[in-house]
Amino acid sequence: MFGGGFIYDLKEIESRIISSPDKILKVLEYLNYDNIREKDTYFQFPNHNGDNMSACSIYKNTLAYINFSHNKQGNLFTLVKEEKGFSLKGAISKIIEITEIDDKDLTRKKIKYPFGGFYKKLNKKKSVIKDDYKIYDEDLLPPSTNLSTYWLKDCVSLLSMEKFGVRYSFNNEILIPIYDLFDNLIGCKVRKIDADSNNRFYSLLGYSKTRVLYGLNVNYSDILNKNILFIFESEKSVLQCDSYGMNCAVAIGGHNISNIQSDMIKGLRIDKIIVAFDEGIPEEEIIYNCNKLKLNNLIVKNKVGYIFDNDNEFLEKGSKDSPSDLGKDKFLKLMKNKTVWLE
Repeated sequence: MFGGGFIYDLKEIESRIISSPDKILKVLEYLNYDNIREKDTYFQFPNHNGDNMSACSIYKNTLAYINFSHNKQGNLFTLVKEEKGFSLKGAISKIIEITEIDDKDLTRKKIKYPFGGFYKKLNKKKSVIKDDYKIYDEDLLPPSTNLSTYWLKDCVSLLSMEKFGVRYSFNNEILIPIYDLFDNLIGCKVRKIDADSNNRFYSLLGYSKTRVLYGLNVNYSDILNKNILFIFESEKSVLQCDSYGMNCAVAIGGHNISNIQSDMIKGLRIDKIIVAFDEGIPEEEIIYNCNKLKLNNLIVKNKVGYIFDNDNEFLEKGSKDSPSDLGKDKFLKLMKNKTVWLE
């Protein structure tokens, strides 16, 4: 799927499998599930060595996976990922192989090398362009073991920094690598430690933030399993949530959800979405963005809400704090007491 200078569209792969449900059966057989029964809209099967014949289901029209006995959910890709210990990229590649999807029939997006590949031949550490964004070599960044204690005071643990690849530059900067869903490095944002509030951030490796859901590559399986998504403005909020043990967050890099980001979020088919923009964003603007995420069709419906501390009970007026900035307890209180749900 990802070799030979080409990548494929995940949505197109999903569509190919949905149009031929026998491909789902092939994947389940590869995972060594027994007693698989085909129903009108789903496949049903027991857990490994289980005796509940209706413990698990894979739905034909969405590829959604539910394990009723173990209270788990996800999709066909996360099932293969977890069963086999693959990365998401590895799971998708294996599914293409198992289902015998003819890659010649898939839309092929060629990875283009700058200057006709001259620099690829000269130095393999140069970036390449995938579709309309670049993929960078990890060696362009300092080692991921270079950690900083600077964000400990902001409720970000060292373990979370390490998990997301956040690292310290000896220019007294914090580097925040930006990855796509398949763990490709597509950018890097920098937080200057000693700079004033107007000059704290810049891009070390350029990227289009409107095409990125920061943290999705790490949190993808947890988001699907827990069936909830928190949407923040900043990358630090995703790290804070991870430090709180709440691995269901992404960041959009601002307070406007782009059409591409909206499509990515709706494509997850999550039942519950909570938008958690910074203090000071007008409620009308938040509602406008929330409406971009609503789903209401024959296949799936969702519930979309937003955190809005209208009387500044928790978030100080004018602070521009993120709802996650004040620690786990206050974030949970904001969720409980200040979440407004769209009708």
